[in-house]
Amino acid sequence: MRGSRRALLGALGSGLALAGCLRLESDGGGPAAGTTTDTATETTRPVGTDPPETEATTEQPEPVTALSGRWAQFRGGPANAGVAPDATGPTGEVTETWRSSLPDGIDAYSSPVVADGRAFVLADDALLRAVDTKDGSVLWEQQFPADADDIGSPAVADGTLFAGPLDGGTFYALDAASGAYRWQTSIESGSFASPTVADGTVYVAGTEGTLYALDAADGSKRWAYDTGGRTVLGSPAVVDDTVYVPSTTANELPDGTDDLFDVLYYDTFYQWGNLDEEPHATATELDAEGTVHAVATGDGAARWTRTLPDFVVSTPAVVDGTLYVGCWDANVYALDTADGATRWRSAADAPVSSSPAVADGVVYCGDWAGNLHAFDAASGGRQWFLPVGEHVGSSPAVAGDTVFVAGDNNAVVGVATSGRQRWQFQGGSGDFNASSPAVVGESVLVCGDLAEDTDSNTSALFRLDPA
Repeated sequence: MRGSRRALLGALGSGLALAGCLRLESDGGGPAAGTTTDTATETTRPVGTDPPETEATTEQPEPVTALSGRWAQFRGGPANAGVAPDATGPTGEVTETWRSSLPDGIDAYSSPVVADGRAFVLADDALLRAVDTKDGSVLWEQQFPADADDIGSPAVADGTLFAGPLDGGTFYALDAASGAYRWQTSIESGSFASPTVADGTVYVAGTEGTLYALDAADGSKRWAYDTGGRTVLGSPAVVDDTVYVPSTTANELPDGTDDLFDVLYYDTFYQWGNLDEEPHATATELDAEGTVHAVATGDGAARWTRTLPDFVVSTPAVVDGTLYVGCWDANVYALDTADGATRWRSAADAPVSSSPAVADGVVYCGDWAGNLHAFDAASGGRQWFLPVGEHVGSSPAVAGDTVFVAGDNNAVVGVATSGRQRWQFQGGSGDFNASSPAVVGESVLVCGDLAEDTDSNTSALFRLDPA
């Protein structure tokens, strides 16, 4: 493994005796009668000098290379399963290979994506950055004409990077190698959720409640679907000929505001995060509810909708005919993808904004009590839970037999699928917030805060590898 150290090897060279000791000299200078010469090569040196010191060798660390694997969109792929099938991630202790710090005053809550040896992060103030996964050096940056605390991750497909800032009402496609703009298209609002790319179409959910299907080649709109909700916070999932997207509405809004997104993000989340913000309202006072929509990928026609009893921030995962999603009512739901019927509902210990990961018949997700849960995918029975932070807004990723997740205590952890913690990495002195790990090969990439003062807004992208 990269960076490993092994014990010293044995000494080289063993024939270090003085000249004349390896053979008996005859008068004629040849071997004496009845003797043989040693088959070892003799070493001669002036009498009275010390033998040369034997040099010890250590195995050199394997050179750090750029990552060749892919984690090309939030949750790894269009189904949002949160699984890296060709990766293992670190299974033992980890080391920080590099950190790529953002400019002063810039924070990063979004999750990195990785493709073709590059990692991409959409940070606050609509700053999009590409870094070399070998050493963390900045390859290029783009500053979108917007100003917001961006949360959504970009997505990469066929050499094109897709991203939409939270403010601005414009969605962009850029050349992933150079950062040059390829196209841009207007949408009604910015996007909190990450885009999903599947079969030449980019699915973008606007904060005003519309789901757009854009042609990946030129950005033209194929269709738009009105969720009827006030906002969309979770990213779309695409499987076969259906796209699934959650929306949230509220029957009561605080006086003086008509923007549900502002209330949910800046008030309710901050209240749970124990930040120094005065909330307008609690979720209960909002009388909120969430809806999961199933929409045809071909024409945007509604196939079914299913209402949940509280708002939905979680991104749904779709695996083997079942949709799994977390809800602010502190439950995880499993819905039949054919009609939205409930297959099971299982309780967490606090509201769930973490997006589920589904692997080998198990559903993993975090909650705002700081626990990572494992539920049986077929029955919903809880197999185990493990405290991993003060809050878990991060979404877990699974590679091999390890689950990777970040907590708000500035720690990233690797947990065996049996529920035993394998390792923990502490980054700076701040929080890891809601950034979710990307797992590529033996490596994990994740964004984290560097400063304890959350108002300082200083973040970095970290690459972690086996120690």
